[in-house]
Amino acid sequence: MVAHPKDCDKYIQCYYDELDDVDLGVVRTCPMGLHWHYLNETCTKPSEANCSNDRCKEECSAYKTGGACGAYWECEDGVSSAKCCQQNYTFVPEHGCQPDDTCKDLCVTEKGCGKCQKKPNWQRSAGYDVMILGGNMWFPRPCSYEDFDIVDCDCTAPRDHVCPADRVFDFTNQTTRTAIDKGDEEGIRVSDVTYNPEGIVLGHKSAVHVNVNKGPSNNQPFTLEFRFRELDSFSPYGETLFSSGVNCGTANSLLVSANDEFIFAEVKAGERVSEVKVPLKGLNKEEFKDLVLSYHEGVLALSIKDEQTQYIVKTEAPDNLCLSCGIDIGQGLNKLSFDGEIEKIAVYSCPWKLLY
Repeated sequence: MVAHPKDCDKYIQCYYDELDDVDLGVVRTCPMGLHWHYLNETCTKPSEANCSNDRCKEECSAYKTGGACGAYWECEDGVSSAKCCQQNYTFVPEHGCQPDDTCKDLCVTEKGCGKCQKKPNWQRSAGYDVMILGGNMWFPRPCSYEDFDIVDCDCTAPRDHVCPADRVFDFTNQTTRTAIDKGDEEGIRVSDVTYNPEGIVLGHKSAVHVNVNKGPSNNQPFTLEFRFRELDSFSPYGETLFSSGVNCGTANSLLVSANDEFIFAEVKAGERVSEVKVPLKGLNKEEFKDLVLSYHEGVLALSIKDEQTQYIVKTEAPDNLCLSCGIDIGQGLNKLSFDGEIEKIAVYSCPWKLLY
C-alpha cells in the first residue's frame, strides 16, 4: 500500500494481475475525518498522520471532502479537521454550508471496508483469497451468488452478467472512417479531425459527438470506453477529454478531464459536485490507454490502464445524471481541449461487471 500522491485521506492498495502481467492500483478512502499514515500503513488522526500534502499547511480556507454532500475539512492550527453541515445543507467551497433540500446524506465514510484483506483469484472470479494468521498465509474462499470485485473487496459482481455495447466506433477501420465522413455512421458526428493509421486525431478546434441511448429516466446505467493517446503531455491546467454538459447545461452534468498528474471524472448537480481521480504515474505517455467510466445506482467508477499499469476508483455520485444529449469529446468548457489520438469509443446502457 502506498500514499495517494495528492489526497491525504486516500491511499492506493496495490495488486499484481499475474494473468495479464499488470500492476493494479485501487484508490481507497479512509473513514471520514482520518488521514493515511504512510509509515504505519493505516488511517489515523490528521495530527498523527502529518500528511505532507495537507492543504491546511499552505492555506486556511475550508475545503470539500469526498462522500457526503455536507462533509468538508476545516483548518485548525495548520491541520485539516473534519466537519459536517447540518441536514438539508451542502458544503460549497468559498461559501460554506448552503441550503440544499436534496442533501440528506449523513457524514459517514463512503461505502467500503478500508484496508482490504482479500485479493482476487485471477483465474476464478467466483472466489478470492483472504489473508489469515497476521498476513502470513492466504486462504481460498468461494463467492456464493456473485463474483468477487476487488474494488468493493467483496462478492458484488453479478455472475454471468452480459453488457453488450449500444454502439462501437473503431477508428482504425477504414469502412467506419468512410461512413463517418459521409455522415452515414449512425450515432456520431465529427468536425475538424484528421486520420492516421492509429485512428482519428483531435486538435484544439476538433469535436466529436456521440449519441447515448435514452432510457426511461436519467438514472439508467451508463458505461463509456475510450481508447486514446495524448500527443503531448497534458497541460497542468487541465484538458477536457469528454463531457455531457455542452448541450445539456450544467445541472447533473458529467465532465472528464486530465492534467499532468491525474484523470478526473466530475458529476455536478446544482451546487453538489462529486469527483474521482486516478493517477497517471507509471503510465506510458507513448502508449494508447483504455479509459472506462461507469455510472450505476449513484456510484461513479473510473479506470485508466495501459499495457502494464492500471488504476481504479469508485465514489458515490448524485442521481439523475444527464446523458440524453450525448457525449461531446474534445470540446473545452473551462479547460483546454484535448489534443490527441482516439482509436476506439464504445457506449453501453449497462455497467461493466468488472473494470479489471
